[in-house]
Amino acid sequence: MRMYEGKVTFAVVGLGGRASAYLAALREFYPDGHAVVAVADPDPKKRLRAAQEYAVPESGLFETDLELMEQPRLADVAIVGTQDALHYRETVALLEKGYDIILEKPISTKMDELLDLRRRAAALEPVYFAVSGAAEIPPQGC
Repeated sequence: MRMYEGKVTFAVVGLGGRASAYLAALREFYPDGHAVVAVADPDPKKRLRAAQEYAVPESGLFETDLELMEQPRLADVAIVGTQDALHYRETVALLEKGYDIILEKPISTKMDELLDLRRRAAALEPVYFAVSGAAEIPPQGC
């Protein structure tokens, strides 16, 4: 589902380094095919940057993940880029609202949460669920 002028829309939960890298890639490779419509981050400077760089409206800026997750579905895709211990609660809430998910690694810090997310994602098909992490190569190479 495309929810904004024929563009794939994104909500970002945690505008840190990885989420910023995903948005930079979208800007480079799909400049006219996406729109960032919501950002949740406790850092006011990051929210201001989201408004300036990605034209996120004031109504789409949230101080906490909980504030964003209380809203009806705001976008097609949610990028989860928060602290590892928060991934599970955020991903469950966003999956239940029907978001496709881009989740930075690790999926969870607990095995039972990992298995539960797997079950939930499978039950909600055709929701797309991607886990991303940086390739880490030691200085001496492989």
